[in-house]
Amino acid sequence: RAIILEDDVTVSPLWYRWVNGAYDAYGHDGGRIAGFSLQRQHLVSLISKRTSVRVPTNDNEPFLYSLIGSIGFAPNARVWRNFLDWAECAIDNDVDVSINGLISTVWYKTLDKRGIWEQHFKYYMNRLGLGCLYHFPKDASKALGAHWREKGEHFGRSEGASHDVVTDPGEISNLVFP
Repeated sequence: RAIILEDDVTVSPLWYRWVNGAYDAYGHDGGRIAGFSLQRQHLVSLISKRTSVRVPTNDNEPFLYSLIGSIGFAPNARVWRNFLDWAECAIDNDVDVSINGLISTVWYKTLDKRGIWEQHFKYYMNRLGLGCLYHFPKDASKALGAHWREKGEHFGRSEGASHDVVTDPGEISNLVFP
């Protein structure tokens, strides 16, 4: 088990408990689950702004979503090992990892590709029909991981934390997984 954290993230004191519970409950389901995210996903990565598609909230229960939450991501070990083998081959052979309709494909094509492993992983997930497991605390202003959104490569100015981190176990209804 491992977790990949971006360098500008604050994690909830409950993150380890949640990831371990998610792994214990769902980690052997390598057929559908690519990994587990601490992020409160808000991105509907479609290019068109005119869409009724929304990120599900699932009434405070864990749910699969087709995008990786990269600020705090615990990959499913079997899927990750297979992905690394595939990615090495894909990079060596200059495989086009574009996904039609996703804004992240535009970002990938315009930014420094060396720093965007996530696009390869999204493509891999998409091709295999995998999802990332999320869980949102009851309070919509909180998350298991919060991005600082500091001025830099992705933000023109500092915007402050994306969310507060959840500290009360009662805010996460499903620390005991079905």
